[in-house]
Amino acid sequence: MKGVFLVAKERDKTSYEVVEELKEKLQVKKAGHAGTLDPIAEGLLIVGVNEATKLLSLLITNDKEYIAQAQIGIKTDTADITGKTIEKSQKKVTKKQLQEAINNFPRKYNQEVPKYSAKKVAGKKLYQYARNNQTVNLPKKEVFIKEITLLDFDEKTQVFQFKVLVSKGTYIRALIEDIANNLGCLATMISLTRIKQGNFHLQNAKKVGQITKNDLITINELLTAYPKQKIEFEKIANGELLMNEKDYDWLFLVDENDQPLALYQRYEKDKTKLKPWQMLKIK
Repeated sequence: MKGVFLVAKERDKTSYEVVEELKEKLQVKKAGHAGTLDPIAEGLLIVGVNEATKLLSLLITNDKEYIAQAQIGIKTDTADITGKTIEKSQKKVTKKQLQEAINNFPRKYNQEVPKYSAKKVAGKKLYQYARNNQTVNLPKKEVFIKEITLLDFDEKTQVFQFKVLVSKGTYIRALIEDIANNLGCLATMISLTRIKQGNFHLQNAKKVGQITKNDLITINELLTAYPKQKIEFEKIANGELLMNEKDYDWLFLVDENDQPLALYQRYEKDKTKLKPWQMLKIK
């Protein structure tokens, strides 16, 4: 069994717990996911099993779409409602002000990584520094806010909901705080749902308890957008370079029975050749 499953992660579970549950249910030895969802978050979690785990880094780079809900007026140490409240404000905003802030928010900017995150600094995860009350310079990363739409805003409760399509590595709870900063107020995330990642949609996902082996998306299906070519495994068994006769950026190699062998990419040192990016079959 080699491929990925579309899992509908439930709130209050870690992504690691979901992967372990699926491994136990399907009796697979190796599994991983294509992008963490915090315990507060729910929605689409792509889980790869066995050889398909080698392809998860391709999926991690895909854009992700979320629906998020936020509360104006409070700030927490984790940037979401599960954290400790560290500041409150009575300042209220109108729907018009919020809409303008969202409309005018930069589509590309350097976002500061939340201190409660798994991002590593000097070999240590940021949340480990935070839990030990250690000071560390928080890194910034350029992120792209590709689409953002205000879905709902209750001016009485100051709770708003929005949908957003973002690049890899964007923290939605940090985005919420940044929008609030532009408004001159406070805000924290109270819910988050990942509804899309690349071409995969939450509507096609299932909870772990509902998943069966029949829900497997095979490696061939996963790589259907890549040009495919048949080859004898012996010709690439040792990671040999191939001639790039058709000027491919990527090439998916299969055997005569259409079984996955390798994914090759253009060789930077000699663009007339292709080199192995990931071997999917080992000698």
